Amino acid sequence: MHAITQPAISRSIARLEQELGVPLLERKGRHIRLNWIGEAFLQKADAALELLEEAARTIEELTGEEKGSIVVAESGPSPIAALSDSFRLRYPVVQLNVVRMPEEELRTRIRNSDIDFAISAMPPEGPGIEAATVFREEISIAVSQGHRFAGRETIALEELAEEPFVGYGYGHPFHEWLESFCARAGFSMNIVCGLDNPAAICRTVAAGLGVAFVGECDADATGSLIRLRIEDQACSRTFRLVWHEGRYLSAAARLFRDELAAGFAAAVRCGDAAAW
Repeated sequence: MHAITQPAISRSIARLEQELGVPLLERKGRHIRLNWIGEAFLQKADAALELLEEAARTIEELTGEEKGSIVVAESGPSPIAALSDSFRLRYPVVQLNVVRMPEEELRTRIRNSDIDFAISAMPPEGPGIEAATVFREEISIAVSQGHRFAGRETIALEELAEEPFVGYGYGHPFHEWLESFCARAGFSMNIVCGLDNPAAICRTVAAGLGVAFVGECDADATGSLIRLRIEDQACSRTFRLVWHEGRYLSAAARLFRDELAAGFAAAVRCGDAAAW
């Protein structure tokens, strides 16, 4: 790719201003910026370029195999890699890019139609936001190997009322959600260590500093956690694939969305949604 020199850019802008018959820039000494006419022109030019790109994508869809790239954002461990295995095999030329970002950034970028999809257990809501359920996982209690409950397979939540908890800190969206589980059992979590990283939560529990709620997607890098099934109530987390209706989705992106949603629906019919 050849670099475009400053003189070449200046000549192109001068020709454009000559064709339009109006100046697009404010020039003050060595400082240059768009004037109000230039700002208006840029806005329309960006929209025109976006339409041209969309037209090119449409032609690609009509004339050949699904291709291109799909961007899926996640804010933490999610089932997206496992869920997309069959799609990758069927459409090997499609690039599936999974990017991790903070939850607030994920929500903002979906609302602004900046990315194709996000996968989240607490998806954003609002005008234009659409979602499809793609996975449901069981929530269990993690304890260290030296914990007094380590020899058990199940536990009732009320037995944990006096236990120190490691988990998402106050103000984190998941904290309130997990507190709702405990409220049904008549207590509030005693958070002794507030973290926002599932891997750090698992390491802290493995060190014996407390117990924690964990999902199937929360990998235990230590390999030493004991997971106890919660006996007395259904504790599960539902992941949804989220997108904005205003964003153009390629044929590959639509296939990806529909395949994940159909797979979950089939798993529900078979009574195996947690395994999908």
